[in-house]
Amino acid sequence: HNSKLITLEGLQKLNTFFNHLVVSNNKKLISLQGLENLKNIESLYIFKNTSMSSLKGLDNLNKVNNSFLIDRNLNLENLNNLKNLTSIKGDYFRINNSSLKNLKGLENLKEIGGKLTITNNNKLNTLLGLEGLKSIGKELIIGNNNELISLNGLNNLNSIYGSLEIGYFKALYKGSKEVNNGNKKLSNYCAIKSTNVLGEFHIKYNLYNPNKEQISSNNSCEKTE
Repeated sequence: HNSKLITLEGLQKLNTFFNHLVVSNNKKLISLQGLENLKNIESLYIFKNTSMSSLKGLDNLNKVNNSFLIDRNLNLENLNNLKNLTSIKGDYFRINNSSLKNLKGLENLKEIGGKLTITNNNKLNTLLGLEGLKSIGKELIIGNNNELISLNGLNNLNSIYGSLEIGYFKALYKGSKEVNNGNKKLSNYCAIKSTNVLGEFHIKYNLYNPNKEQISSNNSCEKTE
């Protein structure tokens, strides 16, 4: 947290970090250059870096053992530098960036041990980039992505071991007033028609809100009218 920080140069020897690394509120930081040798970390929190346009510097990151947060970096447009990331073992992976255009760069991510939350990405229209993802250990939560029209990208997702929450976040707001977190253009769910959801099933406040049986059918997994 440093308003004058413009680079992370000096951290090049960091290869494995068995702790939490927080990069936040650095108004002049445009990338993560300096972390090029980082391969394994306990948790990584990247948020409120208003000038950051890429995650350059994380090109060799392979595993996150706990949580990974990419949140409210207002000018972040892509995740291209995460091409070597294969697993996030811990509590959650959160993607929440208003300028993010796609999820390309995550093609090698195969498993998420906790929940995957994709919210408030106002320019995101598909989930292409997640084609390698096979399993999510807890909830899949998707909401407030105003341009999202389909779930394409999740075609190879075999299992969600928690609940599926699209537009309505029951797991996040237990006991509180119901909130509309709809994806107002989302009409195509065909990518997850073969996905096994072991937890609850909540789809609400989107352009199309099919039930579990409708998603499993080729005839009704997409709104065609």
